Amino acid sequence: MISLRKEMRDAENAEGRARALAKAFLGLLSAIPKAALPANAELAAQSKDTLEKAGEPLKGEPRVPEIEAVGVSAVQQVDEICKSNKAAIEERDAALKETVETVAWAIGSFKSHGERHKTNLTKLADGFETLSRVEDVGELRRRLRTDAPGERGIGPPTGVAGNRLSGAGGTGPQGNRR
Repeated sequence: MISLRKEMRDAENAEGRARALAKAFLGLLSAIPKAALPANAELAAQSKDTLEKAGEPLKGEPRVPEIEAVGVSAVQQVDEICKSNKAAIEERDAALKETVETVAWAIGSFKSHGERHKTNLTKLADGFETLSRVEDVGELRRRLRTDAPGERGIGPPTGVAGNRLSGAGGTGPQGNRR
């Protein structure tokens, strides 16, 4: 009799634990898409849809293979989000590096040509002030390329990264790496 009661209690506890685990798993499934960076909102939406569909069996009384399939789907989505986030961060870092190189080249150019570029320096400062208000890094990069100070004859030379080459020396951001 004691053994039967103990087994009934254990069965009730196991059922409660299984429901709690399923609830926790569903919570994780809904949180995973939020880990995608805003740079890839499409992936976040796709992950949300995929994981909502995959998690449906957990709302009932899933069998072990169904639970395992949900786990596999969740791991795949986390992997995709990690790859996407890594690519977005690398792209942002490259854009930042390119911006720093361009600014460094411009400062070096003005330093070596001083008074001759005073008017251009004022224009450049005004342009950078405008650019500083741009929130989107991709848009900032596009503007730096299309509205580059070189359009006014003071920009960096073209090199490997697509900057302008000045005359024979190639002294822009990429040219300085020799």
